[in-house]
Amino acid sequence: MLILSVLLLFLPVTNSYDKLILEPNDPFVFVGDCITFTCKLNSTTLNDTSALYFTNSSQNETTFNKTSASLKKCYNSSKEEGSFVCKYSNAQVHAGQWVKVEEKLVPIPKDSIKCIVFDWQILNCSWSLGQKYNYMENVGVDFCWSYKRARKCTSLQKSLTSMNLSRDEIVLTISLHLEFKVHYTYKETKYQQITQIKLNASKPTQPSPVKNVDLNINDTCVTIRWKHRYIYKLVFHIFLKEVDSKKLLNFSVEGNKFDFCKLNPFMKYELKIYALPKRNGIYSEPYVKSFISNKSVPLHSPRITDGSFKRDISDVHFVTVFWKSLTRKEFGDENVEYLIQNKNSNITAFRNKLLLKLSLNNTSCENIRIWAKNSIGFSKPPSSIRICDKSKG
Repeated sequence: MLILSVLLLFLPVTNSYDKLILEPNDPFVFVGDCITFTCKLNSTTLNDTSALYFTNSSQNETTFNKTSASLKKCYNSSKEEGSFVCKYSNAQVHAGQWVKVEEKLVPIPKDSIKCIVFDWQILNCSWSLGQKYNYMENVGVDFCWSYKRARKCTSLQKSLTSMNLSRDEIVLTISLHLEFKVHYTYKETKYQQITQIKLNASKPTQPSPVKNVDLNINDTCVTIRWKHRYIYKLVFHIFLKEVDSKKLLNFSVEGNKFDFCKLNPFMKYELKIYALPKRNGIYSEPYVKSFISNKSVPLHSPRITDGSFKRDISDVHFVTVFWKSLTRKEFGDENVEYLIQNKNSNITAFRNKLLLKLSLNNTSCENIRIWAKNSIGFSKPPSSIRICDKSKG
């Protein structure tokens, strides 16, 4: 018995791939397509094709002849990628193939194709493949352009979704027929989808950004100068905005200089300059710069009216004077303080103090003056209020 047990251990297991052949070999399919699998008997010891069956399928879907069984299987999702197996009634006899399932090959969507001529020198086109493929190494794109009888094609290497051609490579002064061919190669089989568009002679042109921008700034004015190689074909759009404001100023300029003299002192501004062709064009990339206008004395003195005071009930010789603070745009500097003056005092109040108690002189009436002050100087002229001593009435 011991000798028999040892001999059984060395009996050969049935070699599945000697007994059955499953075709096609190394199968490939796009989502939405079908494959017909054929499982063939390849052994004199196996002669009953009705004993053949495919895993994960119904026997009613299988067709038989004397030497093989066939099954047509359709793939509706790339998640169905995996092994496909044919078996004989004896589970040890089987043959299998790994099925690669790729997303459906689609043409490049026309509405995704964007073509412009950059600076009258380079044609730039970009697009979307319209599909996220599982095996991108098999995907390629050919770009062709033609007019009349001339035609030229190039296979894209670096990017499958954009290309640049200079005017040495492509004619930019006439209407062109453009062809975008996306292809998928598996082994020696090539599948392809083609998209064609017409690019009119009035191609949208995007100029290069302005360069060598120079700013001359003071407290209320800025002078802007710039350069561009194609200035005779362009209009320049200037956008100016205080950083903390929602108001956006927009100016169109022909030439290479612009003056603006309504700045608020010591405020931060954002400047954008775009070049735009006079016809058939789109905005260039912007030149963007932030700058701060120079400091100045406060733009005006604190606002005060005839009723901007209150008498002291216990002593009519004392009054409290009120005034309205300046806004941040009116400071002319980072901070301001206020100077109050009457005959009896010369007092400074900081910017967070908007009232001051003063004693009146022993006269019937006197003028009280208020200035705003910063690191540059005083506002001019001062605000004033005339208050009369009621005790002299």
